[in-house]
Amino acid sequence: MYFDLKGLKLAIIGGGDPCCDILDRFAGPGLKDLNIQVLMVADTIEISQGIIRARQLNIPTTKDYHEVCKLTDLDLILKLKNDDLLPCILEKVNTERVSIIDLDTYGAMSFVHFLKTEEEKIQIRKRLEAQDLEKEAVAELFDQFSRRISEISENRISFLEQERHDLRKIEKELNQIIQGSMIPTFIINNEHIITHWNVACEELTGYPAYKLVGTD
Repeated sequence: MYFDLKGLKLAIIGGGDPCCDILDRFAGPGLKDLNIQVLMVADTIEISQGIIRARQLNIPTTKDYHEVCKLTDLDLILKLKNDDLLPCILEKVNTERVSIIDLDTYGAMSFVHFLKTEEEKIQIRKRLEAQDLEKEAVAELFDQFSRRISEISENRISFLEQERHDLRKIEKELNQIIQGSMIPTFIINNEHIITHWNVACEELTGYPAYKLVGTD
């Protein structure tokens, strides 16, 4: 994930946990020189942490998503929330002028890491511009930046492993429900392959699951 943050004007839809972290990064000293402006934070839940934090930072808030579309000089909309109302509202946005980034849990985490990396880069650039910087200090700066990249990579792997674990758990629970059902049930995937064939199906048809699962 990369785009130019300098002078960026954006709005955030969704005041969940990632919103607070993102707001603090934008408002903090690390990215101050980039003159980033958060024009609005929108969420129908007025007590969400992101809305509360935005008010503390004197950033305009709204529970009406249409207000985001009315903003002028907007460069980017960060969508951190899934809401059935949003697609028909956001289709009114001129995407030739305004970018819309839809972030799921992992995407939001990656975006926060992107902001942290940008902070590190700014810090490194400032120190490299200092006349009295010694070679050892330069080496430490690059080590620091390298550690940040490694951390991002490790977090990504950890997230994907957790996601895979969750998917396997859901699949196992689904399989147990299907197998335990008294109603003859089978599932065919989008490639027309039989993936599930429960006991009730076996009793009804006389065909065992091991002969059918995996066939089309």
